[in-house]
Amino acid sequence: MNSNHRAELDELGWNDRFAAAFDALDDKELEPGRLAADYSTQFLVQLARAAPLATLSNALRGARLVAVGDWVAVRKTAQANFQSLDGETRSALESYAAGVNAFLKRRDRPLPPEFILLGIEP
Repeated sequence: MNSNHRAELDELGWNDRFAAAFDALDDKELEPGRLAADYSTQFLVQLARAAPLATLSNALRGARLVAVGDWVAVRKTAQANFQSLDGETRSALESYAAGVNAFLKRRDRPLPPEFILLGIEP
């Protein structure tokens, strides 16, 4: 991962602990991403340079093993899928992700109770 990508991930909460766990996967076709929004059948995933939609397996979704704010390993094909979207859709998704990130940087009120109860810091 180049230093620009690392800096962009750091803004999303990436740290050395996450990097070590990701590196242990030892798969060059994966890249780290953070789940930014849940659309019932798909998640918006914030990557270092984009925010594509990703579909999870029914088993993962049914088991409720992931939630907005979680870090995931995404196959690089997700980036290609994002790039294949029309410009208006890409722009809308990038704007949404930018708004979520801006809120997290400048929030002026406590996080919702589920974050506090689970000890999650986005």
